[in-house]
Amino acid sequence: MASFHLSNTSVQFGQFHALKSLHIDIQPAERLALIGTSGSGKTTLLKLLNAQITASQGEVQILGEKVDTLSPKRLRQLRSHIAFIPQHLGLISNLRVFQNIMLGRVGKRSTLGTLRDLAMPADEEMQKIFDILNSLGIAEKLYQRTSSLSGGQQQRVALARALYQNPEVLLADEPVSAVDPARARSMVQLLNKIASENKLTLIMSIHNIELAQEFFPRVIGLRGGEISYDGTNSQLDPAALERIYKLNTDELSQ
Repeated sequence: MASFHLSNTSVQFGQFHALKSLHIDIQPAERLALIGTSGSGKTTLLKLLNAQITASQGEVQILGEKVDTLSPKRLRQLRSHIAFIPQHLGLISNLRVFQNIMLGRVGKRSTLGTLRDLAMPADEEMQKIFDILNSLGIAEKLYQRTSSLSGGQQQRVALARALYQNPEVLLADEPVSAVDPARARSMVQLLNKIASENKLTLIMSIHNIELAQEFFPRVIGLRGGEISYDGTNSQLDPAALERIYKLNTDELSQ
């Protein structure tokens, strides 16, 4: 069973075609980088895979289920198996680290249960969170307010929140765009290590081509909402990169 199956899938917002006739199969435990210029459709594709948006055309299967046939309740259950790290991390700055992490399971809990967790967390859950933070090297930040952390530490809190969800799939939308090259490389390396050890499907959009080629066996390049490249990292040659990134005159003004 594929983690994701897209067949002739398009996404349209008004007159704008964000994704056009995509055919993609992504297998369990596969590690894949999405590359392309800004506006090429990377974030839209990740949101589609996270069932945050629906396709305008074609078929979308997530973890073996056809998304357009699911009830709202079943769709929420399905999404609870997918952890999503947004570009700006999605942390609540005035909450403590453990509270931000607990929000990773908000889809599996009632509103009352979530509020109870945030106010009076169970010892067992706090131990789980501590263990995750410890594995990421920031266990001492458990009770700190997230706003007091560095950018790199906040990245690790966002990753801890994703891991606390106990997902089958980890989606990350340019999670290293706001940090320096050394921290970016460290974070990408850590994400790949965790995905490999836990047999997670990892899909990350990333601007750094060198990191994409170094850490991801498969690369998909998007251009104008279409797939320009889908292959191994070793086959991503200069000609393929030019097809993905070279802008036409009309594109430069967009």
